[in-house]
Amino acid sequence: MEAKIGEIWVKLFGADFQSGAISGFVNAMMPDVITFAGALAFISIAYHVLLYMADIQTKLDPFVIIRPAIVLLAVITYSELVNLLINIPTEIFTAIIESGTATIPGNSPKAFDDAISYVDITTGAGTGDGIFDILAVNPFLELLHMIVYFASTLVAVYMLFRQLIIVAIYYVIGPFAVAFSLVIGNKHAVKNWYFGFLSVMFWTPLIKIMQGIIVAISPSTIVTGGFTNGLFMFVLQLVMIYSMLQIPKYASILVSKGSEAGASVGSTVAGSVGRMVGIK
Repeated sequence: MEAKIGEIWVKLFGADFQSGAISGFVNAMMPDVITFAGALAFISIAYHVLLYMADIQTKLDPFVIIRPAIVLLAVITYSELVNLLINIPTEIFTAIIESGTATIPGNSPKAFDDAISYVDITTGAGTGDGIFDILAVNPFLELLHMIVYFASTLVAVYMLFRQLIIVAIYYVIGPFAVAFSLVIGNKHAVKNWYFGFLSVMFWTPLIKIMQGIIVAISPSTIVTGGFTNGLFMFVLQLVMIYSMLQIPKYASILVSKGSEAGASVGSTVAGSVGRMVGIK
């Protein structure tokens, strides 16, 4: 399922946010957005020049002209900037996480599923240390395990689709967020949009961290059998499912809470986008 979602991602955004269906839609509307941003840039410059002419003793800050030019350039090169400032940092972070989890014995693309539902029975070449073997000591625990495995699969798919939808929204509204930053009193729009977008993109490496934790926990070293120990593994699975659902909060803390400038990002832009798609 994760591979299928990855295929959908490529079809929507391409490998670098410069191809795909959503990227094509954004590229199609860019001429009009550039015209709109140019008009806002002209209004912004004219407004500050008129203020300067009204009070000739006040110095005209060169940044008054430089900033609209930078914003207009950012709109023109929007797709390239998204790839450079958002996609590439996310890929680097993900690569670091993957290189770390690669040191975990037995890690593989299916390591997460294997760690949750390792069906290795004590027959033949089996070692008998899988979670299924541990929970098989009691039929009730077997049922609980099947329910938890089904729930964990649903949560993982839900998080990936949720990320896909919110990234699409952020990517589409990005050019407007950049352009509207020229409006008086709205200069923080770009910063809020950027940190919110980056926060959502960081869901992927954080999910891999959670998966690495699951893989790092070897059932054979934690439990040796019995109802109590099997119940412990069940509770541990529930904790990991809960942690998966909290990934948006962790990503917001990681991206925005590290500096005063982005301290309110998680509760502003991300919250607004969440309400737009009906997510609290």
